[in-house]
Amino acid sequence: PYKEQCARTEVEEAEFPPNSPLTAAELWDTTSIGIPHLDAEANDAVILGFMVAQFIAEPDRYKQEIWDTTSIGIPHLDVEANDAVILGFMVVQFIAEVTHLLQGLLRQLAQPD
Repeated sequence: PYKEQCARTEVEEAEFPPNSPLTAAELWDTTSIGIPHLDAEANDAVILGFMVAQFIAEPDRYKQEIWDTTSIGIPHLDVEANDAVILGFMVVQFIAEVTHLLQGLLRQLAQPD
């Protein structure tokens, strides 16, 4: 999860190549998973900012899922471990959403006009 005090030292800025889809088109609407709508053409740089409120609400469910599948326990008071669990589930959700989006785009491209 994004923490202002850590971002300055832990986040590396990067430029997108000119032919990147991130610089060529408006990004998709991913508010359903807590990612704000971003207009890449209107910004010099794009940061994917996650709204963590919906993910923070259910850390126990995430920890239970980890326990059920791996038998690895996460202590309740371990802030860093809990943050890692939340971030992991956010990344999984993001990758699933991007995969779904790309599959839809590929289907559209495969259809003859």
